[in-house]
Amino acid sequence: MGDQNASQMSGLNVERDPDRVVWQGWLWFLKGKRGMRQWKNYWAVLRPRNLILYKNESEYTASFILALVSIVNVVDIDPVSKTKVHCMQIITDEKSYRFCAHNEESLVHCLGAFKSLLSKRKELEARGSVSGQGGAPTS
Repeated sequence: MGDQNASQMSGLNVERDPDRVVWQGWLWFLKGKRGMRQWKNYWAVLRPRNLILYKNESEYTASFILALVSIVNVVDIDPVSKTKVHCMQIITDEKSYRFCAHNEESLVHCLGAFKSLLSKRKELEARGSVSGQGGAPTS
């Protein structure tokens, strides 16, 4: 177990500090209203429980909240236009959401933070199912 890196170790605090900020930065979000789709720029804050979008960095009123438990996967996608180059898609059971970062570094950090939280959740779920939650014997 001595070969875990710092980001994996920090994921161990998910249960202890669910409100800590894992990643934050500006993201373009493709919003759809009555058939009209439009890119809006939001200050995004990723925490172990959810992704919250705000109009600005003061984080006063949330414009959009996506619970992490509903997220199935987060993947990087091809550029969607000449101005939206560093893009990702958040996939939930219900629907998919498109986001674009302002630069490559921001996209890499955001994707890494999501992947870290999702893998930590899988680890915790696996540990929970192994600890005698009524599962059938494997042998």
